[in-house]
Amino acid sequence: MYYLAFFLNYRPFLAQKLNNLLSYSNLSIFLNYNGKNSVLNTLEDLPKTIGYPSSPMWLIYSSFSKKSPNSSLLSSSLSQGNFSKIDEILSELSEKSTWSIIPWGGNDIRFNSFVFISKDQSLRNLFINISSNSMDLEGIAQIPKTNLLISEYDVLDKFSHLTQVITFHQDENIGKRVWSACDCKKNAPWIITTSFYEDEEDGEPPFLWEEAKASYHLIQNFDFTIYNQRMSLGCQKVGVYQPDDIQSFISMLKLDSTEPDTLIVVPKNTNIELIKNLLSKTQGHPLYETFSYLSYLEDIFKTTNWLYVINSNFVGYGDYTYSLFVARDNVLVRKFNELNIDDNYQLISCY
Repeated sequence: MYYLAFFLNYRPFLAQKLNNLLSYSNLSIFLNYNGKNSVLNTLEDLPKTIGYPSSPMWLIYSSFSKKSPNSSLLSSSLSQGNFSKIDEILSELSEKSTWSIIPWGGNDIRFNSFVFISKDQSLRNLFINISSNSMDLEGIAQIPKTNLLISEYDVLDKFSHLTQVITFHQDENIGKRVWSACDCKKNAPWIITTSFYEDEEDGEPPFLWEEAKASYHLIQNFDFTIYNQRMSLGCQKVGVYQPDDIQSFISMLKLDSTEPDTLIVVPKNTNIELIKNLLSKTQGHPLYETFSYLSYLEDIFKTTNWLYVINSNFVGYGDYTYSLFVARDNVLVRKFNELNIDDNYQLISCY
């Protein structure tokens, strides 16, 4: 059995955790950076590039009771690719060291993260609680006290049998995968988007919806609050639509713009007030002031049984690559990941 804690990777946050760990314990802390080992005596020894997606491979650890993990295993931690590789990485590191920290989640700033791994539950809990898990992210987002603790797990056998969150490349429409995994024929999905009738009297549906002759009906429109730091700036209007069949659903998930529309999918009859509250946190900030859906998993689980977010990592032109699927039930996550559908789906990571 081993224990995990996932965090968004912000260097001052990691440095604060390590500094408190150095003060708390007399144990040595080691660093493997770009294939070279050294002792981490002070925070000055922590490379400046740690915390950036483009950083060379690194590993922070207490000590190895066995031979150090092979370099190919470590280099794969940023692009895990499949559940079996993820389970292998985490299990091997838990066996070889009292505790260790490795980068996680891929190369996108919204999902760049790290994971603390240990077979000792008290050490995992110590690392979580040794300092605050919220921090102002200067230069990245202007949202005060951003939550950086993503999730924690007690793994009896395989982490892949527990994970509730996966990220994946979104190069093509994967509507069929979502429809099949979530059994949308029995429980229709709701699509929530800013691509809707801006003027209900004279407006027209999005071009791709009209071109595909999508069949759907409007559930309702609603506003959610847009914030700048702690101040309300106004409201953003979105529409909630229920597609009538799988082909309509697939066509309604296509984007025809380089601008990031709000585009999420939840099961029907999800509480609208909870959706409003969630959107105010995840998308209720002006562009470049948002950070990551991974900060708000607790809110997501309070809102819905499952959530699919299309292109949730937008930070610049042409940056549509990462999408997100979150579910309370791990069985649904595994089903989503394991469906044999030819849609160029490519798992990036899980949390």
